[in-house]
Order: sequence, then structure tokens, then C-alpha cells
Amino acid sequence: MTRWLWLLFLLAGADAAAAQDVRFVAETNAQRVLEGSTFRVSFRLFQAEGQRFHAPDFGPFQVVSGPSRSLQSSIVNGRHSSSQAYVYVLQAKRSGRFSLSPARILANGNWYQTQPIHLEVVKARDEPSGAPDIFVKAEIDKKEAYAGEQCLLTYTLYTRVGIEDIEAGSRPSLDAFHTFPVNLLHRPTLREVYQGREYYLRVLSRTAIFPIRTGKLEIERIVYRVVRGEEDPFGLNLHAFFHRQIENVASNPVYLEVKELPRPAPEHFSGAVGRMHLEMDTPAVRYSLNDAILLRFRISGNAHFKGMKVDLVERDSSFELTESRMSDIFKLHDEPIYEQACSWEYLLIPKLPGSFVVRPSFVYFDPDEAQYRSLGDSLHIEIAETGTGTGRKEDLLPKPMPLSRLPYPGPFLTAHPGFYLFSALPFAVLGIGILFKSGRRVLRRRKGGLAQAKGDSGPDVLLSEFMRIASEFSCLHDHDGKLYSLKAALQKELPSERARALLQWLADYELAKYSGALNEERISALASALRSVQSGGNGRI
Repeated sequence: MTRWLWLLFLLAGADAAAAQDVRFVAETNAQRVLEGSTFRVSFRLFQAEGQRFHAPDFGPFQVVSGPSRSLQSSIVNGRHSSSQAYVYVLQAKRSGRFSLSPARILANGNWYQTQPIHLEVVKARDEPSGAPDIFVKAEIDKKEAYAGEQCLLTYTLYTRVGIEDIEAGSRPSLDAFHTFPVNLLHRPTLREVYQGREYYLRVLSRTAIFPIRTGKLEIERIVYRVVRGEEDPFGLNLHAFFHRQIENVASNPVYLEVKELPRPAPEHFSGAVGRMHLEMDTPAVRYSLNDAILLRFRISGNAHFKGMKVDLVERDSSFELTESRMSDIFKLHDEPIYEQACSWEYLLIPKLPGSFVVRPSFVYFDPDEAQYRSLGDSLHIEIAETGTGTGRKEDLLPKPMPLSRLPYPGPFLTAHPGFYLFSALPFAVLGIGILFKSGRRVLRRRKGGLAQAKGDSGPDVLLSEFMRIASEFSCLHDHDGKLYSLKAALQKELPSERARALLQWLADYELAKYSGALNEERISALASALRSVQSGGNGRI
């Protein structure tokens, strides 16, 4: 039943998120058209079902056909997306620059409108312009950039004839760049007027490049092998056999002026150049000396991640700082820019009691502002010597989003006659689990001592033995079976040496666990230390 409740919560949340993604946009397959030619305009609504569509005033353009409706639906990575479009075919009657006013539609009780479309209609040339029937145009989105800044290199095919096949016969040398290919998920065939002639064009490839050298850099031509297609003179669909024409088409070279970063760079500069974002999970405020504090960060942006040196937390004499753990770099999206993200985790072990301020920061260079910037915040942490810290294992982890933030599913659940019966099932299962666990604890107490067999020396066995030994100490037999309540009871027994030894052992165990160092050798050392505590020792490893 609990699983079904969570499913309903998630579905309600997905519906709320989808409502925020409602968009109404205008699209065209041509920005410049020849006088007398036709082109297509579509008005597309995403993530909603629209009603009462109002088309714009088409002004000097004649409607050849439309509106025709199209519906699309897809599921990518478990996320559903849908759209509906109203498509028109228009004819340009006279030359000039024109704008189509916004279209309007009603969806989910709200009115949405598109952005205006700006078009240019040009006269066709009577004389030949000298432009070829097929060519490939190389473009870079910046004329100048800083070292390490992302640029987009795009190759586009322009053609006035049918193309059966095209492939790159050579590749330019990109040794002066770090490169990442961009997945072109949306590659429509567009139209454009070039030197008085109308071409169909399509993007062949796009690459995110990060310059690693300064100065004027040249990107050499690419030679493409193009197979032209023509009609079969016999009408047998054998045109490739009769008229297979192969051409080599070379792109134009492109140039990029790369500037050095301003000097001097800040002390903790990460090497990231671009537009960056930092997200941080906020830890609890109060801890004790026996606690380990987990700090988790997520950095995203369009910089070159593999070249970054991230040092988010400065080392301080008040804390012991473990080495950061970095997640795999993953891609967020390709368009309109290539953007990635990565997570870092640090473990802080307090050395002294008191009030402290930890200031994590991420330093990067913003090429738009041409200056270094720092992202971060101040974390206020209270460290108590004994007893007043939270002492709870769950408080060592970043706080998740509370359940109250999830969308409320409505009263229809409680109205169902079987609601209270199924709601009681988790508590019944929990009670059975507690009885089963208590029975296992009694059996383990009868066996006594730490298990010596290699198969019984895992982390869970160690923690169970610790709880058994700590429960037998003084008057702790009546704790509720939770680690944090047992730990709080031990803190009340201070300054007892036995309680101090047990708390010290638990701190060593948690440090090894949360820093990822709980290997076989570490487990063996912890087991020996716990036997020492059981026999009256200090339990230090």
C-alpha cells in the first residue's frame, strides 16, 4: 500500500512539473524566402491540450494550405512529452521585411501566445549568381574567446539538388582544442536564400570545442564525399544505378582568436571557464565531537569539467578533512549549449568544541563578464564536547526534501473503505520485524563475544556486536534498539572511561564507513578494537 501511495505522490508531482513545461512557440522552415515561393509556418503547443486557437494576421502572405493539425508523443528516459501543432503553407507575394504577429491558444485554463516571426522576402536573380548547387558551410559561434571557453563548431550542408548520401572524407586537426561531439536531436531541413538562390540546408555535425592554446587558431577545411541523386529515365527507381554522380565538396576554413585569462588568477581558481552553477545540500547545525559531517556539492555549467581542479572546502585546524569523492561527469543537455554536471562529497571530522563557520567556495572565470567569480555560502556549525549534539546518524546526511512538499493527493484515498486496513499493514510488518530482530539479539547474547569466523566479520555484524556490548554496559538495557538513542545514552554516562571508549570506537567506525574506507583490513582492525573495549581497553585502532 505504501508503494502505491508513493506512486500516486510521484504521479501528482509529475503532473505539476509537466504543467510548468507548457510552451506555445512559432516555428518556420525559412527565415529568408524568394518572392513567389512557398514556405511552412507551424504553431506548436507542448505538454498540454489546446482549445480556441487564434491564428495571427498573415498580412502580405497568402495562405496556400492549412491549418493542418499534427500530434506527437514520446517517452525519453521515462519522461513523457507531447505536442500538438497547427501548420500553414504560405506564399510570399512581394519582397521586403515582414513580421507575423503572435498566435494565441487556450490551455489548462490559461491563454498562451507565441513569439512573433520575422521574415525577409527577396527578389530572385535572373542572371546566374555563380553560387554552386552544393556546398558545406563551416561556422563557429564566436569570433574570439578565452582559453578554456566553450565554442560551438557547426558544419551545414546547402543544396539545390537531391542528395543520396554524404560522408566526411577528411577531418580537421583539432589538437589545439578539447572536443566533445554534440548529439543533434532536432535537425529539421530548413530553407535559406543565399546569393539570390534558394537552398535546402541541414546541419551535418556540431562539436563543442575548448581552446587550450592562445593566439589566432585556424580550423582546416573538411572534404565531404557527396552522392547526388537524379531521376531514373526509365521510371524503374534505379536512378542510383543510372545517374550516380559523386562530388568532393570542401568546407571553408574558420578562424578563432583565443585570449589569455586575466592575471593574476585567484589562489583557488578551479580552471573552469564559462557559466557555472553551484548547489549545496545544507547540513545540520549542531554536532558533537563524535560526529562526522557530510558535505555534498553539485556543480553544473558549460565549462570543460575534465580540466577542473576543484577545492571547495579549505582545510582548517578545527576539522579533519577527508579527500573529496567525485562522481562521474554526466551530460545535462546538448542544446542550446553543451552542459555537464558533477558531484563532490567531503567528510568533516571536528577536532575542537565551539562555534565555527565553514565557507565552501568555487572559483571560476565568467567570460561574459570577463572576470573571476566565486560561488559559495557560509555554514554555521556548533560542535559540543558531549551530549548536546544531535548524535543521530541521519543528521550526518544532508536534509532531503520533506514529505510535506509533495503534492497532496486529495481526500479520495481516505474515502476508500479499505484505506485504514491497508494503512495498518506497514505497522504490522514493522512490529513483526522488531520481534524478529529482538529474537536474533537474544540468540547473539547467548553466544557471547565477537564472532571470529571470517564470514561473520562484516560491517553489520560489527555494529550489532557494538550495540550488544554497549547495551550491557550500565543501565542501557532498556534503549529502543536505535543507534542514535544508544549513543545518546552513552553520552549521559560520561565521563566514564568505558562510555568514552565505546563512543570513540563508534566515531572510528563511522569515519571509516562514510569516507569509503571500510575495507576488509579496516573491519579487522575495528573488530580487534571492539574486543579491546569489551575487555576494558580504550578501543583505539
